[in-house]
Order: sequence, then C-alpha cells, then structure tokens
Amino acid sequence: MAPGHPSDDRDAAIGRAGRSVRPSLVPAAAVLLLLAVALIAGCGGDGSTGASPEATSADLTGYWVFAGEQSIAPDYVLRVTATSDGYLVEPSAWQGIRWPAASKDGDALTAQAIGPSGETYDVRLEPTDAGAKLTVSPTEGDGQALFEADLARPSGDYEDVAAKFETTLAQARETAVKEGIHTLQIAVQSWIVDHSDTAPPPIEVRPDGGIKTYLDQWPQNPYTGGDMEPGDAPGQYTYKRTDGRQGFLLTGHLEDGDFTVP
Repeated sequence: MAPGHPSDDRDAAIGRAGRSVRPSLVPAAAVLLLLAVALIAGCGGDGSTGASPEATSADLTGYWVFAGEQSIAPDYVLRVTATSDGYLVEPSAWQGIRWPAASKDGDALTAQAIGPSGETYDVRLEPTDAGAKLTVSPTEGDGQALFEADLARPSGDYEDVAAKFETTLAQARETAVKEGIHTLQIAVQSWIVDHSDTAPPPIEVRPDGGIKTYLDQWPQNPYTGGDMEPGDAPGQYTYKRTDGRQGFLLTGHLEDGDFTVP
C-alpha cells in the first residue's frame, strides 16, 4: 500500500463493519468504498453548497460516516453536496478515485465507478430508515453485491465535523499530489537512463507523452479526478529541463505552496 493511503488497520475496520458478500474479495473493500462514494450525479439539484444539520436522509445531502466501528474514523467522512446540475459526493480520504457521471434512481444516487485497472463497479447510495446504505457490485457478472455498508449521520457539533472534513481532505489531496510527483519523477529518471543521460523534453512529460510507457497508471489530480497534467492550478505540475538537458525540475502545485523534485 502506498505511503499516505489508509492503513491496513483501517482496511480491517472496513472488513468488520461492512457486509462483504464475497469474503475472498474483502481486501479490496477499502478502495472500492472510496471509489464508490466519489459520485457526480447527473440529476437536478437546488444549487446549494451544502446541507443544513437538519438535512434528512431522503435527500442524502450533508455528512455521513460508516456505521459501527468505522464511525470513529475521520478519513471515512463523506460529504454530499447539491450542485446546480446534480450532486457531488466526496470522501475525505482521496485515493486515486475516478469521478464518473451518475444518475438519480428514485431517492438513490447510482453510478458506474471505475477502478484502478479500468474495471467497473455499479454503485448505489440510498436512504434507509436508519440513515443510508452503500452497495457496490461488479458490472460484469451475476449482479451479486460485492460489498455493502450502512452509513449514519456523524455525532457531535456540525461545524466541527465540517472543519474536520475540510482538514482531512486537504491533507489527503496534498499527499496525493506529492505521491503523483514522485511517480512522475521516477518515470523521468527512467527515461534519462534509456536516452543517453538526456532528460525528456516537456512534450514527453504529459499524459499522452513518452514517459507514460514507464508507468502502470498515470497519477491523478485529486482536485479534479482527472489525470495530472501541466499547469499552474492545484493538482497540476510544471516541468523543465536543466543543466544542458541532463537534469530537470518537476514541481507539483498545492492549494498552499509548491512541491519540487529532485
């Protein structure tokens, strides 16, 4: 597991609190849950930027935690926000999530989430009498649920929950940017070894450039959900060659400051 991602202990917590229908697939539960909750629902919203503390489970807006033992884990806070054209559902722990379009099915939000290797999962977030329920099923197969988990409203002061969510999300995004920059750094260094100690030109340090052949997966921008790419915005990067094309500087842009290698 990559540094900065949820620990094995929290993965184990998910296995205890969630209901895995296929026990052999429990180790993937943590990633699938985070994939599942990153939904952008393509349905009508009211344009608000968040839910009040009194928001009902039927509209799903507001903050959620996993019920049971997971309710004490701040990295598993979810925020559901109504937007001008739908709903945005965000986990406070960002972990290489694809951000798919979703649709409204009655009171539920549904989507097809994309996994790290391109596999797809049918995801459903629906209100229940006790709170809400999250269900993940492989798109290919018999339709049997891979994982189910109950969600509940967090206890404690609403403003404290909101502040903790923002802090945790900001930290997770910063970690993801730094990891992405390190991934690109290794790819650039591999190029240099294979090209007579010459650093790649900037055109090759792009999602469609030559260094992609040195990566299993291009790092993602935790602020947008898309690929990291050149630019000055948070989650983007700046690359330039130095030392007569034998060296390079790679800078990742954060919400507050930059991160440069080597």
